[in-house]
Amino acid sequence: MQCALLLAALPALGQSDTPAASPSDIPPRLDQTLADWPKLIAAKRCEDARNLCTAYVYSVDTSGRVGAQKCLAEADICAGNNLQDALMHLNVALRMAPQDISVHMARLHTLQKTGNFAMMPQALEESSNIYKGSDALQSWLRISEELMDARQYSTGLDFTRVMDRHYPNQAQVLGDMGMFASALGKNDDAIAYLKRATSLAPKDETITWEMARVYDNANQIDLANRWYKKSLPMTRSAHQLMENSCVYAMFVETKLHDRQHACQMERMSCEIEQQTACAPQPASVSKSK
Repeated sequence: MQCALLLAALPALGQSDTPAASPSDIPPRLDQTLADWPKLIAAKRCEDARNLCTAYVYSVDTSGRVGAQKCLAEADICAGNNLQDALMHLNVALRMAPQDISVHMARLHTLQKTGNFAMMPQALEESSNIYKGSDALQSWLRISEELMDARQYSTGLDFTRVMDRHYPNQAQVLGDMGMFASALGKNDDAIAYLKRATSLAPKDETITWEMARVYDNANQIDLANRWYKKSLPMTRSAHQLMENSCVYAMFVETKLHDRQHACQMERMSCEIEQQTACAPQPASVSKSK
């Protein structure tokens, strides 16, 4: 499966691969018609999408040919065809438009939506070597966030390690590495990554919060308490501040064992069912005489 990702595995594109189309081959209003294929895919009209886009494979303009290959890849996935076929279409598109970020993202999303997460770091490695646009880092970070949402922690850590090699000393990348490592229970690695991240972005509220959480998970209580107290004043969203304050209140209750303070915080920040520090403690059993 891995060779399917490598552009070098494709034959070189020559004139015979992209012959000029005659006027009769090009439907009128090409860009508007080709733009209809995502709607067909969304409606599960897979074969209709394939038929539409096949007509544009030999378009006279590169954007039409690239769009057709992206469409055909989606049609393959839509119809449940072999992943190799979809990747071949996307790799052909990359050969034609290596600086089109949408094709690189389409390939990563194709692997993601088909559950081939383990192939994504390899695909990113190749894309990072090819694509040189200024929006690359932010684009890859969006994929990292999606992997976190999908709980693909191992793939996410490998994915962000690729990012770290190509974009070193980026606080967001290191922060994501720390979050993935923490989710995998690799607290020492997570702390190391987040220390680097906080040194680069000491006022980043997300990274600061994650530093507190990792120290909490590692049962380094004093450091966790210090970072929680540092993080909360940074939180700009009122909703997020309530959620984070509730988490900290539970930490005060369970780790600092200060029920009175925790109860005060929980009443301000937590739902009623979460206000465990305010619940009456069981009556102690008196000693028998």
